[in-house]
Amino acid sequence: MNVLEYLETYCEEVTPREFYRDMFPKGELEAAGQYERGKYCGIAVSVSEKDRKVKRYSVTDDLNVIDDLCKCDDFCIMSPISYAGKERKSANARFLYALAIDLDGIRTQDLNGEPEGMATLFYQFDGNGPSDYLPLPTYIVFSGSGLHLYYFFEKPVPLFRNIAELLERYKRRLTWQLWT
Repeated sequence: MNVLEYLETYCEEVTPREFYRDMFPKGELEAAGQYERGKYCGIAVSVSEKDRKVKRYSVTDDLNVIDDLCKCDDFCIMSPISYAGKERKSANARFLYALAIDLDGIRTQDLNGEPEGMATLFYQFDGNGPSDYLPLPTYIVFSGSGLHLYYFFEKPVPLFRNIAELLERYKRRLTWQLWT
C-alpha cells in the first residue's frame, strides 16, 4: 500500500476549495478589487514547469485564484498566512491561520514489507505512541513526495514579531517530535 492508498483508506478527501475555505473562513480575506481596512489577502506563487517563470497571485475572499491554480500544471505554493500588500515577505505578514509541517520521504512499508512510517505516525496520532502529546493534524495533504500536516488555529494569530518568534520555536519542536 503506497502513501496515497493509505490516506484514501483512512482519511476523508476534501477539495482544495473546501480546504482553503476552512483555512480562510468566508469574510476573512479582502474582497476582490476592494480595499478593506483590517482585511488582507493570501498570496499564492506558481512556477511554470516549461520556462521556470514565477507568478504571484493575490488570493481574495472568493477563492477564485485557487480554482484557477488547480487547473494548471505549474508547481504552486501558498502559506497559511494573510499579507498586507503584494509581496510575500515577513514584514507584510499579518495573520497566521495554521502551522504547516512538511514530512517528505515518509513510507508505508519498510524494505521487508512491514508497516512503518504512515502506520507509526497514525498510531501516535491516536495517543498510543510513546509521546502522548503528538497532536492529530486538522488536515493531511499528500504532496506527491511526502505529507504536509496542517494544524489550523481556531482564530488567526497576529504575526507580531514576538508572537512569530514563539510560534517558530513551537513549530521547530513539533517538527522534531513528528520526525522522532
